[in-house]
Amino acid sequence: MLKRNWKKVLKSRKTVWMLFFCLMAGAVCGTVYKNSRLEKDIENTAVSDSAADDEQLQAWKDADTGYVQEDPADMESETNGGVSEKSDQIQANAGEKADAGEQKDDNGSSSDTEEAAPAASIIKTDNLDFLTDSRLEWPVEGEILMEFNMDETVYFPTLNLYKCSQGMVIQAEEGTPVCAPAEGVVVSIGMDEQIGNYLVLDIGDGYQVKMGQLKDIEVSEGVQVKEGDLLAYIASPTKCYSVEGDNLYLELTENGTPVDPLNYLNY
Repeated sequence: MLKRNWKKVLKSRKTVWMLFFCLMAGAVCGTVYKNSRLEKDIENTAVSDSAADDEQLQAWKDADTGYVQEDPADMESETNGGVSEKSDQIQANAGEKADAGEQKDDNGSSSDTEEAAPAASIIKTDNLDFLTDSRLEWPVEGEILMEFNMDETVYFPTLNLYKCSQGMVIQAEEGTPVCAPAEGVVVSIGMDEQIGNYLVLDIGDGYQVKMGQLKDIEVSEGVQVKEGDLLAYIASPTKCYSVEGDNLYLELTENGTPVDPLNYLNY
């Protein structure tokens, strides 16, 4: 009796273990199958993404080159009709030329009513006189932060380097009015990375004054100004003069060669 019970117990345990192993084997097989499907899906997605990227890249190239892919049937019909269209265009152009020839007057000149564009106005500075003994008024009143020096290098604090200085830097608070140092003509207005907004004033006899670090410029190119006229206002300093602070950049040239403005300014 006992032996039969033990056999039943052993058989039941064996059955349980077999079921357990079967379940484990099924779980492993299911995991492997799932991973293989996932890998295939990833591979297919990568291929489709790559194809989409290639199509997008080709579209960008076509957009850059102006190329447009056409249907072969459309291209054939366009080719067949191209000869006749081109012939019609040539005839139309010939007719236009003939009509234009008939519009000429007896002197052989065209009767076109369009007027030629006026030539660019030339800025004249012949009436300006600035002799070597002439003096300049100070555009702003302030301390000289950096002097002119083309013989030796000068230290630029913001740039942390030594180099020649072809102009002088005058301390002036932002918003300070900048006045014309002499009678002259505004020949140039522009923007420079180092000195910001600037204008160039031709004062005659080969002398020109360049002023930078400006804002709200009140004059335009070609305008003649008198000594003391308002030109602009001091702007916040550019990144090349942030340590020096608010200032006016002043440069004086004689026939294109920088000279020391301090030698011409009134005291």
